Amino acid sequence: MMTTIDSHTLVVLALGMDARKLAILRMAFRMHKAICYQLSESAQDEPVLAIVDVDSPQGWAVWDDFRTAHPALPALIVSSFAVTDAPAPVLPKPIRVETLFPALQQLRVSKPVLAAPRPTAAVQSELEPVVAPRAVIVSDVIAEPASSCAVMQKLEMTAAGGGGGDEPQSHPLVSAKQKADVRPKPLAVWPQTMGSFDPNAGLYGVLRTLYRKRRSAAVLVHGKVVLHFYPAQERCELFADLALLIQLCASPNSEFRLAVLPDGQENARPDAPSAHAVLWQVALWTARGRMPRGLDGNSRLRLRHWPNLTRLADIPDAMRMAAFWTRTPASACMAQRMLGVQTSDLCNFIAACLAIDLLDARLSATASSPPPMVQPLPDVARRGLLSRLLVRLRGA
Repeated sequence: MMTTIDSHTLVVLALGMDARKLAILRMAFRMHKAICYQLSESAQDEPVLAIVDVDSPQGWAVWDDFRTAHPALPALIVSSFAVTDAPAPVLPKPIRVETLFPALQQLRVSKPVLAAPRPTAAVQSELEPVVAPRAVIVSDVIAEPASSCAVMQKLEMTAAGGGGGDEPQSHPLVSAKQKADVRPKPLAVWPQTMGSFDPNAGLYGVLRTLYRKRRSAAVLVHGKVVLHFYPAQERCELFADLALLIQLCASPNSEFRLAVLPDGQENARPDAPSAHAVLWQVALWTARGRMPRGLDGNSRLRLRHWPNLTRLADIPDAMRMAAFWTRTPASACMAQRMLGVQTSDLCNFIAACLAIDLLDARLSATASSPPPMVQPLPDVARRGLLSRLLVRLRGA
């Protein structure tokens, strides 16, 4: 069956996989909205990337046939076992969404590694042993921030930053030993001095308050509308660019004002970004490796249910932290000792879950700014339903 492929679609050739694995890949590609991937379904397709599973019954013969037919096509090797002298980057199983798409993105921006086909056992026994380069392992990657035509696509591809931006980011295509040298090891104990931010101040506090009260409103800064928030519809319409949103998250003292939505804009557009995705990303930009004020390392925390991590900005070890706190109420200190994660990633995850009202925790009494009150938009008076209908009937 011929399939129509859009010019912006990236065709991926999958080899050595059965029908079940191909179906899982198709589903993952459909769920990924930032970059459009599609499996190669016919011989007429022109793939730009490839994924080769060497755990199939054919083994490495699949790789040899692929490299013979496509000597310059960038490819990932998928395997459940450690591969030495790998001719291409290795993606260990099980394949996860947070590792698959950053690895494919890295293949697009980097030059392919050209390697000769692996020799057979008979030929390899006659060769003298040589010192081969270390195998390239793709594991525990951190998605790089990526720009796109829509603000929502930018939010989905933005990575969770560390505390203050001074934590080095790991590279998707590095060995485990090199990665350990780049990324600092997690601290065994909770730090004595931990930065904090006011969860009721700034854009974070405004959106969190609206979401908890399920109230729709327009958010203004210096008289300019930044966004329309629809928590009951799980939507958020953005009217500001990405740079302004990041600046507002970093400036908790900005003068925000809430206003009633004007007539005719009580409902969000169907294609508007989800409220969860916007809140999650705003939390990462606001927290930057800090704890919400009122919580500390000994606060007892629990998640009400799993967050939809496939639709949210990536946080390293987010799945492990979600699995830990959905099963067992525990403190952040205990979670760090049990999971061995970075303190900044732990704080970002806590702030993000608190923003979307998933975190079951009691904030201690702190000196925080009160949430702003909802006020009418300029020159727009609050009208009842009958009044608005009469105005429309009169043609006003």
